[in-house]
Order: sequence, then structure tokens, then C-alpha cells
Amino acid sequence: MFKKFVSAVLVFFFAAFFLCGCTTKRNTVNSGDKLNIVCTVFPEYDWCREILGKYKKNVSLTYLLGDGIDMHHYQPDADAVNKIKNCDILMYVGGESEKWVDEALAQVPNNNITVINLLAILGDSAIELERERVRSRKALDPVEETTEPTTIPEPLYEEHPWLSLKHAQTFCTEIADVICQYDPNNADYYKSNLESYINKLAALDKEFRLMFNDCKKHALIFGDRYPFSYFEADYNILCYAPFKTCGTAATAQYDDIVALAKQVDYFKTHVVYILESSDTTIADAIIENTTVSNQRIEVLNSAQSVTSKQAEKGMSYLSIMLGNYDIIEGALNQ
Repeated sequence: MFKKFVSAVLVFFFAAFFLCGCTTKRNTVNSGDKLNIVCTVFPEYDWCREILGKYKKNVSLTYLLGDGIDMHHYQPDADAVNKIKNCDILMYVGGESEKWVDEALAQVPNNNITVINLLAILGDSAIELERERVRSRKALDPVEETTEPTTIPEPLYEEHPWLSLKHAQTFCTEIADVICQYDPNNADYYKSNLESYINKLAALDKEFRLMFNDCKKHALIFGDRYPFSYFEADYNILCYAPFKTCGTAATAQYDDIVALAKQVDYFKTHVVYILESSDTTIADAIIENTTVSNQRIEVLNSAQSVTSKQAEKGMSYLSIMLGNYDIIEGALNQ
């Protein structure tokens, strides 16, 4: 079903390689040439850094959203589109928020770009979001309204698969495979970096599983948008939030705030979570409606608002996920 969705939104001459996540065309990097890689979101960029290691200096690696604006609010300019058109490898998420990338690719006159589409790689493992079905109707014509067919929109998919450490390992393997095929002379080095990095991801994934298996409180309460569906699915935990996803959120309703406050009381949790770069308005309202004492707000990092300057100073995907582990562990064991 997901493959049909992917092919529907792509121009016909890109469809074949989007279904498998990348093209089958490979080019060897010649001496003196720089491999040109463009990544839309931070996790992709950081995974490339880990795999490239010391050979990063031989690569033109672009983090497109490096100003810290997340993909839900990003408005591409001509420079961003040109970077995509002229790259060798493009890495993007592939969801609703990045349809502009598909439009940019449709303008490329050939298929020399290798595309790594995270949601396409996941295939049927991508999490489909619930969306109301839309009925086409004519105003003031109830008779004809009942005879018109229901329009079923294309499915929407959760756009933050990098928050699954399990999926991150899959994505990194795909990235390393593509880089190795462009630069086979250094393939052993890239594979060694991949193995070392995957071991770190797997070790942290194990720590998260042990934490949630051992803790007494298996609920995370959010007073914010919600990008942690893949994380929630990995560890089979309960999460409550006023919004189902992380796109542009509407104002939280009072009934939603009261319902979340009741969950806080039921689980006797002392923490309400928000995302990086968010304000505390909703979380504060939830806390004001609880009976549990010693409440506080903690920030979980969704890795979608990292700036290029933060990346240069050492922020990484792994450090973000380790930070999230420490915050959740402290809250669950309070």
C-alpha cells in the first residue's frame, strides 16, 4: 500500500528507484572530484558524518535545514532547489512535508541523482496517520449529497522515523551502501565506521528497552506536538499528547488539557514533556489541572531543529538520543 502511495507522488521516470529507496545508478568518485551529498534533516546529515569519518573532507555534504527550521515549516528557496538538482546523492524523509523535494526532482533532466527516501525504505513499516475521510458535496442539496461518492485521500505517514533507533540502523546501512558504491576504494573504511556506529545505536536501543521493561510508570505525557510515534511503537509504551502528530498544531482544547491532567494523576508522573524550541503554555495548563505535587516540565529533543552551528559544536544524533534517555530515566524512576 505504501509503495503505491510513493509511486503516485513521483514523476514516472523516478518511480522505480523511489520504491526501493535509492537509484541503481552508481558513479565512482574520481581523484580530485567531490561527492555531492544533500540531506534535508539533521539525522541524515549526522549519519553521513559518522560513516564518512576522515573522508568527510573529500565530500560536499549539505545540511539543507541547518538554520534550525523544522521540515514542517521549511520554505525552500531557489538555492535549495538548485542544490538538490546538482547533487549526486539526496537524502530526505519523503513525507507530506517534503513534497517540494519531489517537485524539485521532477525538474531534473536525467536520473543521475541517487535518492535515499526514508519512508520508502520502511515500506509497510511506516506508520500511517489517521485522517478524516473527505466527502465531496454540494451546498444545499441533501439529495445529491447522499449519492456522491466518498473521496478517499492519499494516506499520510508519520514523518519522524529517525526517532526509532532500530530504523536508524537500517537507514545507516542503506547510506553506507550507497556511499561505498560511489567510492569503492574506501569501502572497507566506511563499512568499519558503519559497524562501530550501529553497535552504539543497538546498545542504546537495548538500554531503552531495559528501562521501559523495569520502570513502574509506562506513560509519557506531552504538552506539545507529538513526533514520537516510532519511538512509542519500538518500546510499546503509553504516550499521551494533545495532538496526534508534529505538523502545524491547532490550539489545544480545554477538554484535551483536562484529559491529559487526569492521565498525569492516574500515572502519578511528575513530568510533562515538551519539544525543543517549544513554549510551555500547554504543559503549564496541564500541570495547573493536576493534583500531583512537585510537577516539572522536561524537554525531549526530536532532532528536527538542530542548527548547523550546533552540529559544528558537537551535537549529534546519538548525543540527542542519549540525552533523551537520561531525561526519561530520571522521570520514570522518580
